[in-house]
Amino acid sequence: MGCAIGGTAATAIVASSSNPNATAIFALVVASGTTAAIAITASGGLSRIGISVATIDGYISSAEADSAATLATSGTSLSLGVACNSGGVALWTTCRDAVNATTWSGATEDDDQTPGTSYQQSSAHYLATASGSQSAMASWTGGANATLLAASWR
Repeated sequence: MGCAIGGTAATAIVASSSNPNATAIFALVVASGTTAAIAITASGGLSRIGISVATIDGYISSAEADSAATLATSGTSLSLGVACNSGGVALWTTCRDAVNATTWSGATEDDDQTPGTSYQQSSAHYLATASGSQSAMASWTGGANATLLAASWR
């Protein structure tokens, strides 16, 4: 899977394609106030896609401080932690084979969407006021294949 923002390739910070829900977090430094098209590419057939976009102001590098991924084939929640530095930010994204709302703990929900008819995509963030590990849990009703990814910056 690949991503370009305004025609420039973004860096895949963390990605997973181990279950039906290929999921990734990409990053690219762009000028403040930029409006740009986002293009996603995938090898093979892509039957569904959900996109969340976040801006992190004041950063001069897209290099992450930490990243992690976890997968499940059943269950109703996934939890994942990443190291955060004071003044940093952590992002989580989940995709799963179920159409029902996501509840987040340990992070603030940014979006929760059903882009198609058979899957759910949701994202959340955390603004670190002190250095340390931060965990977030995404929960839902009904078990399904699910992916949870996380990355932190600064």
